[in-house]
Order: sequence, then structure tokens, then C-alpha cells
Amino acid sequence: LLVAAAAAAAFLLRPQEKPEKLPQDTAEATGQLQAVTNMVLADNDQVKVTALDTVLDDRYYTLSLAVENKGAGDLYLTTQNFYLDGVACEPDWRGNLTAGETSLVELSWNRETMASYGINPEKVTMVEGELTGRYLDNSGEMDVCAIAYYPYGQENVQILTYTPGEGDVVLLDTEDFFVAARDSRYTEEGAWIQELVCVNRTDENLVFSTDAESLNGHRLLSGLDGMSQWVYAGRTAYCQAAYNAVQWKTTGYEKVISYSGKLDIHNWQTYRDKERTMFAFTVYPEGEEAAKALAPRQLNAEQILVDNAYVRVAYLGSMESNDSNVDMFYFRNLTEENLEADFFLTYENEEESFTVPCYLDPGQEGMLLSYRMTDVDRDGRPAKLQLRVKDLVEELTVTIMNPPEE
Repeated sequence: LLVAAAAAAAFLLRPQEKPEKLPQDTAEATGQLQAVTNMVLADNDQVKVTALDTVLDDRYYTLSLAVENKGAGDLYLTTQNFYLDGVACEPDWRGNLTAGETSLVELSWNRETMASYGINPEKVTMVEGELTGRYLDNSGEMDVCAIAYYPYGQENVQILTYTPGEGDVVLLDTEDFFVAARDSRYTEEGAWIQELVCVNRTDENLVFSTDAESLNGHRLLSGLDGMSQWVYAGRTAYCQAAYNAVQWKTTGYEKVISYSGKLDIHNWQTYRDKERTMFAFTVYPEGEEAAKALAPRQLNAEQILVDNAYVRVAYLGSMESNDSNVDMFYFRNLTEENLEADFFLTYENEEESFTVPCYLDPGQEGMLLSYRMTDVDRDGRPAKLQLRVKDLVEELTVTIMNPPEE
């Protein structure tokens, strides 16, 4: 699943005595506009949600809600799909609501995160989002409750639009969609992250995701992270496509020099009945000049398992990653056509096995990763490998070797 950019947030849930009556709507002066408070945002058979007020301090922008649980059971409540002035920004809030009581729920957004998304913390004109949850007695789930709060009135809402900055690479710009690559970085754990911004210009809620990704020219055939992000109609989301250290280091390079793939944009509720929208993209994090150094991997003869008219397959050994050892298999399409193959691996005397379909463009290289727990010792033990490609079936065994001890 493409990983979405999450706002740093704080939350507070305090049960309080259920008020007999909420105060009448009041207004707080903010510049030339009046901030409306005590606004009922939703009132149904399950919950009543009232926006009390907003507070801005040195670190957070906070929206205070009075949420009444009108059901017969205690409710575990969460938030999802929140937007501030049209930009996705989650408070990451969750908590329990007692049956028959009203609780104070304070949704907070970090000011620095808001500013990095182009949101002015001092004048948020619209907060949209959804409350959802389940009953703690397992009696069912709460219906999704959509809320929209306009502090200065709906007529004063300002939907933010994204303007590419210096260094941004525009990957897609059409009447319906906009996607740009921003900065990339490495985490302390060694993962590589590409920052993206996605704009949905249609009137449908859509999912933006990455597909068929390649790092340093190597198609990733299994164990993908990538990006998958809901972007509501007319809204913007800052996202992250993330790949762990194993996924990019197995390409044989010290850095991510080239990142390519397809942008898959669809409505998940109707995509089975409609053609999915796919756009190819390529990003050079170290510059196009550095990408000229990319070349097919050089293999030792003892690494090669299969080398026929269609495909070359090699076992590159294992790499340790957190609590797993990762067996690394290399593929290369030797034909001038798109190649489809099935890779079936079974560890000897064990039930564990998996099948992975492989799709490679002409001449393309690929990496397939098999994860196993480090406390399962398979060092020196054979595994059975079956490769089905076109009308040819290759069957062989490969000796699995654990990473060398330091």
C-alpha cells in the first residue's frame, strides 16, 4: 500500500457532564471576519457533533468538538479523510465515547506541518472530515459521519491550489489530475522516501497509487510499499512513496538514482467496471547525469539459476532486515517483448511457499524478495524453484544461504 503524508498531531478526550443545553451561537472577532462557534455539524441516530471553537497556540491549531454518543453502547471513535482548506491533513485522533454521554474531543494539527502544506494556521476557512468507529460490545460499526466546519461562513471558504516549487518535477498535469515529485530522503532506518503531491481536479473521490515501480532500473516484483492515497474531489494531498532499505539496496547501488513506474488513478468503488487511468513516470533523485551510470547487473556464474532464450534468473543470497532474512532473486527479460512468468518457490520439508507473477518489459531487470524469520535457520538447505514462462517450465533447486555473520 503508497504511504500517505501524515500530519503530526495531538489529541485530548475528556468526558464531561452532558450539558442540558448548548449555548446559543456566538462569534469571536478574528480580523475582519467573525469566527462562528457552537455550530452543529451532524445530528443522527448515533452521534451529535457540535463545533465549539478553535484555538491557535505556539504549536497547534485545535478544533474542539462536543460529541454525544446517542447509542446504547460505548463507542470507539476514529477520524479519517480530513482536509483543511482542501488539503489532506489528518489529526490522527481516536478515543472511546461512553454511551449516553457527551465528550469533549479536541482535534489538533501541528502548525509546522500545516505551513509545509501551504495552510495558514491563523486563518483556516474550512475543516472537512469523517468520524467513524465501532461499538465496544461488538454489536456493529457506526455509520461514517461526514462533518464540515466553516469558521467564517461557507461564503468565505478558500480552497488552496498547489503551485510547483523550485526543484519540483511535474509528473502529470491534465484537466483532471496533477502530480508532482518533491524532495526525496532517507530515514534513519535506511528507507527511501519520495515526497509527492496529488491534486484531484475531478468531481469523483479517487485513489492515487503507484504501480509497476522500478528502482535503479530494477522492477520490484514483491514486498512493495509504494504509495496509495485517497484524494477527494477537488482536493489536494501531500503523499509519500516509501521503500524500505532492502527494496532499494538489492538493486546493487549505494543510492536511489532512478525511480520509475506508473501512476494508477481510480475510483475503488467502480474501477472493476471502468478502465483504470495509468500514467508512466520517471524521477532522477540524483539528476539525469547520474542515471547514465545505470547498467545491467554483472552476475557470477554460480549465481545463475536459469539462462534461456526468455529469461535469466539468479539467486543473489540473503540480506538481513529487522527480524527477517530476505532471499534475493534476480530476473532479466532477454526477449524483445513484454514477458509474463510465474515464479513458484517452496522451502524443503516446510509448508511455506509462494507464487509471484512477474511482468517485465523488454530487457528489463527485476528483483523478487522472499522474507523469512531470522529464527528459522535454513542456512545451507535447498529450496525448490519452479519457473513457468511461455510454454517452458524450468524446475531446479537453490541452496539458501543466510547473511554472513559480521
